[in-house]
Amino acid sequence: MRLPQRATLSFNVANPLGAADLLLHGEDRLRGWGQQTFVDPSLLYVRGFNPVTKRYSYEVNQRFGATNPQFQQIRTPVSITMNLRYDIGPTRERQLLTQTLDRGRRTEGTKAQEAILKAQFGNGGVINPMATILRDQDTLQLNADQADSLAAMNRRYNIRLDSIWSPIAKAYATLPDGYDRDRIYFQYVKAREASIDILRVYAPAVKRLLTKAQWRRLPPFVASTLDDRYLKSIRSGTAGGGGAMILGGGAMMMGAGGMGGGMTQTIIMRQ
Repeated sequence: MRLPQRATLSFNVANPLGAADLLLHGEDRLRGWGQQTFVDPSLLYVRGFNPVTKRYSYEVNQRFGATNPQFQQIRTPVSITMNLRYDIGPTRERQLLTQTLDRGRRTEGTKAQEAILKAQFGNGGVINPMATILRDQDTLQLNADQADSLAAMNRRYNIRLDSIWSPIAKAYATLPDGYDRDRIYFQYVKAREASIDILRVYAPAVKRLLTKAQWRRLPPFVASTLDDRYLKSIRSGTAGGGGAMILGGGAMMMGAGGMGGGMTQTIIMRQ
């Protein structure tokens, strides 16, 4: 729809089975799809009292135990909701980059050294799924061939990342106090895009190596880094709710439902 990257348009259908039931069968012939079953619990109804005999008169409920959805008064509604979310202000990546580089230049603090800058930004904005899988190879029960293949891909991947981020970290460490923020952020975005494009090349090969059982054991944040649609959505940044952002030292900042503005954020530290 040519929306800017900061905008996220989403549709939500509540109770799609109920909608299908209405469309296929009509209001008078519902099958109860998408509805909770309510059993009629009343066997007898009191219809009167005889003061002479001191007895109540009852009527048998012909629908006792029935679950026909046509006679239910409470039904789960069918609804369609459209949400448009737009991020306002600088992207989170730009805020983090500016705060880091301004320290010791335009704000108080010590300038970040080349090694720190490389450790903080040198992962391209996402975790390395191959390294994570290798650390969990006992849990995932990787065989020797799988582990060797992943280790080889991991080495090649890290070498290519290093070729992108080493010169950038070196340049960032020697920036003057009055550096051009727009130019530096543009440089960061291009490096991030190149890094994620490399991972998009390796992701299919990693997925082919793993069995279905091993894939199910992967943590969601690792599996997402092997999903091409997710990687494309965060290629230039997480503006508009693209997903999680990796901070320095292995910290991952995630937002409920994405990284959209106003969302609750949780900091997860990995050893």
